[in-house]
Amino acid sequence: HWPMNPVDSISFLIRRLIPIKFLVEFDDDYYDATEEEKEQKWNDYITNFWLGVREPIRQLFVAVYNDEVAPRFTDRDRIPADAPTRDVSIDTLKWIIELPYEYFRKKLADRIWRDIEPSLREEIFAIYHQQVEKFCEAIQEEYHSVYSETSSLEHNAKLILDIFLEVPPRNDVDLRFPGSLTPEACDTFVDRMEEAMNRWNELIDLAKTDDDVLWDPQTLNELDSFHLMFGHTTVFRGRTHTLEFCVPEMVTEFLYRSLSSTQQVPGRWDFEEEVRKFFNDYILSDNAMSLSYSDIVERETRGKRLVQDFRALTSYIYTRDHAMIALVPLLPHLSRHDCKRLVYALFIQRDECDIPSKWEYSNCTFSSSNFSSLGMEFMKKIPCALGDDSDLLLLLKWHRERDYNSRNNFEVLGYIFGVPLPDNIISSMGEFMVENLYQGNITDVNTTKTNNVRMVTLFLQRFCYERPKSAHIVWDYLREALENAIAVVEDLPEIENEVEIQPAQRSDWVDVITLLVVSCIEVRAKRLLSHLRRLYQGAPLALLPENFVGFRTLVERVKQEPLILNDTLEFHQLHEF
Repeated sequence: HWPMNPVDSISFLIRRLIPIKFLVEFDDDYYDATEEEKEQKWNDYITNFWLGVREPIRQLFVAVYNDEVAPRFTDRDRIPADAPTRDVSIDTLKWIIELPYEYFRKKLADRIWRDIEPSLREEIFAIYHQQVEKFCEAIQEEYHSVYSETSSLEHNAKLILDIFLEVPPRNDVDLRFPGSLTPEACDTFVDRMEEAMNRWNELIDLAKTDDDVLWDPQTLNELDSFHLMFGHTTVFRGRTHTLEFCVPEMVTEFLYRSLSSTQQVPGRWDFEEEVRKFFNDYILSDNAMSLSYSDIVERETRGKRLVQDFRALTSYIYTRDHAMIALVPLLPHLSRHDCKRLVYALFIQRDECDIPSKWEYSNCTFSSSNFSSLGMEFMKKIPCALGDDSDLLLLLKWHRERDYNSRNNFEVLGYIFGVPLPDNIISSMGEFMVENLYQGNITDVNTTKTNNVRMVTLFLQRFCYERPKSAHIVWDYLREALENAIAVVEDLPEIENEVEIQPAQRSDWVDVITLLVVSCIEVRAKRLLSHLRRLYQGAPLALLPENFVGFRTLVERVKQEPLILNDTLEFHQLHEF
């Protein structure tokens, strides 16, 4: 279990304490009940909960409701201070308990944390950091055979990162095993990439020799061989008398195919479907015990193929997962370049092309969002192949007992960035934020880029909360991003005192400014107030919506006592539960 931030721990304790209707509905008696009976059962459940907790807890609930919740809703009255807590109406209790997480349970966690003595909070955090240190030591001990004792920590960090990122997962249809995971294989990765890119450039040079993009036979044959390798891809759609292609997609596929292992790994969903068919045909079927000789041969062939796919798939998933875990204690030792590789791999989401291709294939860039295709939720369910004759039985047992519950794509982030982050990772996140926002042109940003940065800012905010003495690292990157965003609109032309800008561009700009201003408030960036003032002058002010926070109010919020950073909602999947 990953060490959990103390504030998040409080949220989980509250989650265990307060009834959750979704879980109550799993009761066997609940399904057959009428709607009136279901409502009564839920009311009884809440009443028993309320009367079963101690008086100080009930008083705390009432105080948080009166101070934080009731004022936000015009149709809700405060609970009288002199009224016995046991007499709170069932309608009020049900309304409180059914509120979304951030409206009540988050406020409750904040109140509990604020009421703790400051000295005790410091002791709790000290224990938390000790747990993190012990946890990282335990990982290093568990994976001691992975780390090279003759190499530096920096070399080991790069090696493990290369295993984790050597060939990023493409999609469920076309996963590939990293192949040889030896230090030699990882050390030659850059050389292999350079060799592949040199060959790609040669192909492009050949294409440029003819204005009509007519390819010589040798080049066309080589591209045809790539087409056979690609199989399912759409890179070569729409061939007529010339070969029209989408350059970004083709470069991506070319590198991917050149650098990947030749061992195929089946797509998860196709694999599950094949296991299901095998199970139904030969385990559940009434004719399973009276198969003909040809059917037995077919069964053996399908079984062998399933076992091969099972071994390849689980090797791929578990190898990458273990590399990710082994990397956690080595994060401080990653170079600046490798930190950026990791951050970009986890947070980048490339948008679709705005310009349709000649053969109506618009998705000509590739996409990798939070390593959602890493297969971690799948790994939680499927066992690792043992490599012996028991693998088929193990696979069929998994199919019979498997759990179909899905998991959140953020889980990879919760693993690899689930402990307090070192300065080098935070710096790379800051660079990521700056590089994915405005770089001198109003067209630099779209919704996808803003969402990418939004994910990173959550980690930047947590860093400032956990390590306030190092918050200046984040402030510097916020300042740069803010200055860039202001600069792109300050010199825009004006027509009749109106800034000339497209509505979509203005919307994207306001989204970026809102994200940066909120981040400045969250991290209490007092040093940036002079830069924030520029927002309220000239063209930037003219582009801000009327209900945008005023500068005086902004100054007050930045100077307030630091907020309790309770980001359980984002990173621990509580949401409506």
